[in-house]
Amino acid sequence: APQVNIQVEYDTAKCFDQLIYLYATGATSYIWEPEALMKDNNVANPVLSLRKNTLFHVTGSNEYGCTGTDSVWVTANEESTFFIPNAFSPNGDGTNDIFVPVTNCDFKFVYFSVYNRYGELVFTTNQKDTGWDGSYKGEPVGIGTYFWYWEGMYNEGKKIYKKGDVTLIR
Repeated sequence: APQVNIQVEYDTAKCFDQLIYLYATGATSYIWEPEALMKDNNVANPVLSLRKNTLFHVTGSNEYGCTGTDSVWVTANEESTFFIPNAFSPNGDGTNDIFVPVTNCDFKFVYFSVYNRYGELVFTTNQKDTGWDGSYKGEPVGIGTYFWYWEGMYNEGKKIYKKGDVTLIR
């Protein structure tokens, strides 16, 4: 029986819909499962996009019809795609002066908004990597807790929403 081995460049997808490359060796033909996640499950090196944790199996055959198998878990880590600070200090020292969400993936950015404790909109943008400088109507706001809302969209059109609070420190 052939000694079939799977290699994977990354066993954790940092982004929803990130392309994952699997590689099988040790046989002359292959059949991968689950078939539905792959464009072609009869190749040695399928490419797929992952939406949930999945166990992949490959069965490899040699020229005599003998088979061998291997399996690998690949994890979809949706939560690692965001980093949104819980505090910032817009004091002009060049460190942590802007409150901005950081995404590690290629999301379509829809908008990001910040509200004061009265629900009044103090900042909004539809520009990725643009953040709040701690001012409202050109004047610095007071220290305290502010509330934010972020909306984006995955590549296939599914919307994603995040919300929380941030402490402004001077």
